[in-house]
Amino acid sequence: MIREESDAYQQTVTDLSSNETVHIKIKVGDTSFEFECNAKDVAKITKGIFDSLQKLGATPLTFSAKKYRCLEECIQDLINKGWFTLPRTLSEVCEKLRELGYSYNRGYVSHLLKHFNDKGILLRIGTERRYLYKETEREEASG
Repeated sequence: MIREESDAYQQTVTDLSSNETVHIKIKVGDTSFEFECNAKDVAKITKGIFDSLQKLGATPLTFSAKKYRCLEECIQDLINKGWFTLPRTLSEVCEKLRELGYSYNRGYVSHLLKHFNDKGILLRIGTERRYLYKETEREEASG
């Protein structure tokens, strides 16, 4: 099990296909759920909780079927979707990853953004600790 920390919170990340026991806390409004289960059962159990909440009148929740194998794949997808057409700070990138359900250490995110810069896919603008990341200009297909 790996403990990852960010400025805002810390979260434990585990392999969700293992038989490792995980402790889950879910809070929705004034109601909270807390349980332990095998990591491989987390998705099934949390979906059951959310389905029950919807039957009780809670706003429907959406689940994303898209899962990335690694952070590099996730960032590449954000680039492909044009999310980096506007310059983004490291904090904005980390927040976007949290919105997508991923929690990565800021240092690791920064390292991968530099990797995309080194490959010429992202531009790194500014000075150390204040960089903005923006996609490089896309070449138009000539025909």
